[in-house]
Amino acid sequence: MNLPMNTVSDDALVTRMYDLVRTGEGDAQELMQLDAAIYGRLAEAYGETIPELDALPRIESRWAA
Repeated sequence: MNLPMNTVSDDALVTRMYDLVRTGEGDAQELMQLDAAIYGRLAEAYGETIPELDALPRIESRWAA
């Protein structure tokens, strides 16, 4: 099932990134997308903007939370 990244929970994003890094799996694109989603949510939570994140392509997750 493909879910838009914005429907995946914060916990699921961080867990997925941790699992990819821990196991050495995943491609650079997925890691960059997870990184952008996590930093974007942090910025939003603290009322900041990160212009560089807007330039990154939006993705759909290949995994379900």
